[in-house]
Formats: sequence, structure tokens, C-alpha cells
Amino acid sequence: MGLVGCWQRLRALPEPFPEGRHLRMGISMQGVVKFLKRIEFPFLLDGVYHRGTYKRDAERLAWVTQEYGRGFVEHHGDEVFVGTGYDLIDHIQAWMRKNGASELSVCELLLGEGSPHVKMGCTMFQSHQQKFHVGKFLEET
Repeated sequence: MGLVGCWQRLRALPEPFPEGRHLRMGISMQGVVKFLKRIEFPFLLDGVYHRGTYKRDAERLAWVTQEYGRGFVEHHGDEVFVGTGYDLIDHIQAWMRKNGASELSVCELLLGEGSPHVKMGCTMFQSHQQKFHVGKFLEET
């Protein structure tokens, strides 16, 4: 489904979205993993490395490298890039812009596409820190 279809589905939902609508949406862990693969963001989960295409912009994100390191971890004798939450945000924003969805949240996009992994009305708050790689977050949830 293209973005036009996504917008049509979002407009057709029975309840209109109030301002801040994405704050009450939630995505399952399976949905997060599927989305990471879709946008080709590298991550390490349950001992399996998922190679992606994202490369940290050394100049623009120099502060991330300075504060949190290069974003590499050791995996089976190799050094693999897993980045941080800041890298993930950077990649999601670029991917959403490239795909004409910069005004949507990831959950809004997936809900509009009909994803079974996104639900409205979540009442849970999940605290996190951007300095960790996404696989660490997924494994500890």
C-alpha cells in the first residue's frame, strides 16, 4: 500500500485523531523488529545480527560518537555496528522524509498501512534511554 492509501485509511478510521494522537499508539515488539528490517537499520537481537544500510553521519552526529562511542559491539569475533537510539531516530527521520511521511509517526504510518502490530489506546509508559542500541532495549523488554 502506498502513502496515498495510508492517508485514506487513517482518514477512514471511526474515531478522529485528536492532536497528539501518536502519543496513545503502541507497537508490538514483533512490529518494531519488522520495521527495523524494513528500513534496514542494523541491530543485534537474541544473538543474531541484522545487517542494515544505515551509516552514522560522522560530522552531523559527532556528538553521539563523543558521548556514547562509535556504535560498534563485538559479535562472534567481529565488530558490528548497532548504533544508539539517536542513530535510530536519525535513520527513521531520513527514511520517513524519503518516503513522503515526515509528518507521521512510525505508528501512524503503520496503522494507516493496516499493520496488526499497532494499536490505539495504549496506557503503558515505556521509559528508555537513547544511548543504548535498539537490540538491548528489545531484549530487556
